[in-house]
Amino acid sequence: HGIVDPTDYEKVRDEIIESLLEYRDPILGRSPFTLILRAEDAEILGLYGDRIGDIIFTVREGGKYSEGHGIYLPTARYGMSSIYAFILLAGPGIRENYEFKRPVHLIDLAPTISFLLGFPPPQDSQGSILFEAFNEEIINFYFKTR
Repeated sequence: HGIVDPTDYEKVRDEIIESLLEYRDPILGRSPFTLILRAEDAEILGLYGDRIGDIIFTVREGGKYSEGHGIYLPTARYGMSSIYAFILLAGPGIRENYEFKRPVHLIDLAPTISFLLGFPPPQDSQGSILFEAFNEEIINFYFKTR
């Protein structure tokens, strides 16, 4: 809890969150934040553990707070770029011209590459195999050999 007395921790976090929610940027005329969360609620964004802040926030695109990386939602677009990435799969067993209908996460790559190499996913991997990108032949082969 850092410098905050443990008995005051939740009260202080509530006060900070309330202040962030009430703040209006004088340039934007609205809140500069797109998201404000307690640390325990940020796991869905991939933020967890003892090395993240007690309060997590992301800022709107534009405005004076948006010059750095790491302060945006994963889907934000800013300036002439964004923090999106893409995945390109090609080769035997891969569906041709397939476009994912859902977000693909970095944590999906290790299990997917392991699958393509014929190995089980790493024991501590958290992502999923991107089965939807594979043709029926490779999926049937995978499940017949298991």
